[in-house]
Amino acid sequence: MKILTIPDIHLKPRMFDRAAAILESGQAERAVVLGDLVDDWNQGGNIKLYERTLNRAVEFAKQFPDTLWCYGNHDLSYIWRMQQSGYSYTAQYTCESGLRSLYAAICRSSDHNPPMGVIQRVDNVWFSHAGVTEEYALRVTGNNKHKDGTLWATDENTVFNFTNDDNVHNLWAEDSPVWARPQDTWKNTEMYKSDKIMQVVGHTPMKKITFVDNLLSTDVFSTYQDGTPIGERRFAIVDTKKQSWEYANE
Repeated sequence: MKILTIPDIHLKPRMFDRAAAILESGQAERAVVLGDLVDDWNQGGNIKLYERTLNRAVEFAKQFPDTLWCYGNHDLSYIWRMQQSGYSYTAQYTCESGLRSLYAAICRSSDHNPPMGVIQRVDNVWFSHAGVTEEYALRVTGNNKHKDGTLWATDENTVFNFTNDDNVHNLWAEDSPVWARPQDTWKNTEMYKSDKIMQVVGHTPMKKITFVDNLLSTDVFSTYQDGTPIGERRFAIVDTKKQSWEYANE
């Protein structure tokens, strides 16, 4: 299956317009949204932009009901009221209300489980905001062993299910699937592989879409504080059977 990857939105509703055009062109069969719909530099008081972004997300969910959705750290910060850099007290109610409306729209239009989660998967490709590290996989499964002596963390279904059911404490850690930044320490951070899993993430701003080992990093829409783009602002389409990717044509 070919999946259109939609990385961090950060109050850029036009990204949904571009993504819709790509899907309508037939280049991909469905989309995955990697989270961080809200918050951006110097926009904490721009309530209309928050509203416009969240409303556009709801429209997109209804227009493309097969879309899979992941939580980002900025989304969860409002759901859990866990203040972080960029958190807007002014937009707090707008975000909480808008994210509830989005979740309701997704649940009504999709039969996927979970309709919106920390991690999603299609074939052997895992999609999450920041990626599942080996350290996190071992910790979340408690380093427990099966009867044959193998670690639970080598069992991808166990890791996947534990991740989506994980608690606030674990998910707010630096190595979690909503916070990890393996791109900053390629040599020091081992990604969870289970020998056959490809991971697709956003979260860490990149100049270009980058595929290293089993990790595809796609956040090329984020900006510097003055609004200057960091990355190339292009979308990736992932072939989940071949575990490969290509640029979407626009």
